[in-house]
Amino acid sequence: MMTSELPIALDSLAIVVNAENTDVDDITLDELKQIWEPDSEVTSWSDVNPDWPDEEIGLYGRPEESGTFDYFTEAVVGEAGAIRPDYETDSRGRRAAGHPLDFGPDARRRVAGSQRSGHSS
Repeated sequence: MMTSELPIALDSLAIVVNAENTDVDDITLDELKQIWEPDSEVTSWSDVNPDWPDEEIGLYGRPEESGTFDYFTEAVVGEAGAIRPDYETDSRGRRAAGHPLDFGPDARRRVAGSQRSGHSS
């Protein structure tokens, strides 16, 4: 019997809003672009959407060496590698807080690589 492969996906990236983040029900690619583009001046949720709280957004993401970084910047910002420079990494140079498998105590506050500061756990 001859078998053949049928690829259904080569790569994917899921962007989700945690159900416990009651201020942001969903986020569009346009809103993500406003947050992450290289010349972004967004510092609070209300800068993106006036219905969202006037609270600081803490930015976390993958390192520049990551394939996820390239895909995220291309899909969200429109150009691979193009991103604002003021987001954080962990001590090993990884953007651990934005890692898709990060289930730490603050993970519920993260939205698409960003974190809402000042929100009680």
